[in-house]
Amino acid sequence: MSGGEKKLLSFVRTLNANAALTLLDEPSEGVAPENIDRMATMIRDGCASGRSFVLAEQNLSFLMATMDRAIVLDHGEVVFGSAKCETSREDLERYLKV
Repeated sequence: MSGGEKKLLSFVRTLNANAALTLLDEPSEGVAPENIDRMATMIRDGCASGRSFVLAEQNLSFLMATMDRAIVLDHGEVVFGSAKCETSREDLERYLKV
């Protein structure tokens, strides 16, 4: 199995647990784009059924497709927080550094 396939398997196993709250650390890293879209759909479906998710994620497209709220941390300090309806991609890009 490739790294992306292992990541996808881990993601599906985690969602299958049906926990009320699921923490995901960069779930899209190394995953093929078409599978990232499926992952976003699965997260949105989970939210619609009453589940909650916390994502630590750098893929802004994936994040924008799944989030209800964004919180940006810098060295453990909240430097930005906003509801999706009040957040643009540019707002989040201001805090990214390579």
